[in-house]
Amino acid sequence: MEGALACALRRWSPEIGDPSAMGWATVAGYFAAAMLALAVAARPGRFPAESRRREALFWAGMVLVLLALGINKQLDLQSFATAIGRCVAQAGGWYEARRPVQLAAVLALAGAVCLGGLGLALLLRGTLARNGLALAGLVALGGFVLVRAVGFTHVDRLINLDLAGLRVNWVLELGAIALAAAGARRALARAPAAPC
Repeated sequence: MEGALACALRRWSPEIGDPSAMGWATVAGYFAAAMLALAVAARPGRFPAESRRREALFWAGMVLVLLALGINKQLDLQSFATAIGRCVAQAGGWYEARRPVQLAAVLALAGAVCLGGLGLALLLRGTLARNGLALAGLVALGGFVLVRAVGFTHVDRLINLDLAGLRVNWVLELGAIALAAAGARRALARAPAAPC
């Protein structure tokens, strides 16, 4: 593994992944949504007593995910993971036969997104009317990250299409962030639960 790490570090270096205005706007969107989610998580009294812990846990987790995605937007850590995979495949002599491994990785990621969404829906059972919008944003972000991580040429071409000056990539990512932020704003606008 040490050789793969050294190999990956030769192929990847920490630098700003998307220095464009839209890249920085997306980072700002992640951080703004994270701050809204933090405001919700910091006020667990807004939730009924029977679901308070579960909802507070969801919102705290959402803060962490949004912050991590915002940081990753510019550090481009998935490219580092891809470089490690490429180096391992080349060192192992199976780089030319990597497609089945890539497919297995994609299926594992898709399964993780689906199971994560299902797990969160179960965690939030009985509270989806309050938290469903934020959950939808989080799952949409998971799907977007999956699409970006796959890195297939045809998918990359599709999400990099320009529609009336807007790239599909921007619409998908910022749309998912907006859903998560709207869910947090909705939670903040809700009256606190009556004390039990």
